[in-house]
Amino acid sequence: MGKRLTGEERRNAILRAAVPIFARKGFNGATTKEIAAAARVSEALLYKHFPGKETIYSELGTIAVRKHDIAQGVGAMQPCTQTLVSVVYFLVAMIYQGPPESDDDQDEITHDHMHRLMANSFLEDGAFARIFLQRNIKHWESFFQRCIEAAVDAGDMLEDWIHPRARWWFAHHIGVAIGYLNLPEEQVIHYGFPREQLLDQAVRFALRGMGLTDEAIARYYHIEELERFLAGVFDSLLNQPTS
Repeated sequence: MGKRLTGEERRNAILRAAVPIFARKGFNGATTKEIAAAARVSEALLYKHFPGKETIYSELGTIAVRKHDIAQGVGAMQPCTQTLVSVVYFLVAMIYQGPPESDDDQDEITHDHMHRLMANSFLEDGAFARIFLQRNIKHWESFFQRCIEAAVDAGDMLEDWIHPRARWWFAHHIGVAIGYLNLPEEQVIHYGFPREQLLDQAVRFALRGMGLTDEAIARYYHIEELERFLAGVFDSLLNQPTS
């Protein structure tokens, strides 16, 4: 006979079972009946732990925010053109590839699930996506703006290229788009170069679109250094204490 789960363990089991259902069907398409079946509990027991699927969905949003809130050290960097390049690389890589998964990772939401949850949220009322973006992306805007101002002052960026806030969000959107295109196992679009080069090409495109000069890109965009920077950020994430 199996071990009897505690109340917290049962709640977590229900949450884990709910993730792929919400990711596949969205909030509107998911039902408590199929969530309960996936968790191998009765609907009555599910309702003992959660008032309804709204509460389950909301708690998944909290987990998603916690899992992706990893950029504490990055925001403390000195605003300059080099930092701008590093942060854009980090942003697009984080959205496209996702944070690393540790061997003992117990989080319910994988990066693949996250993309699908966000996509379904956009197709519905946007609540899940709105909360996630406000908590994980919006607070970066002021830091990013300081980096842009530093790049402009250094003569590395065209000052009136596009609206300052749009520069940040459009770079974010590039990461989202290539992340969605990367969801199918079989590549959907063949760009004429290996799939492994997609991140590099997308970041270069984002930097050029922001108005960074060719000279600045040549000076500060060095893929090996950026890969080491990204690995360092992710290594810090894996080794940070959990709350």
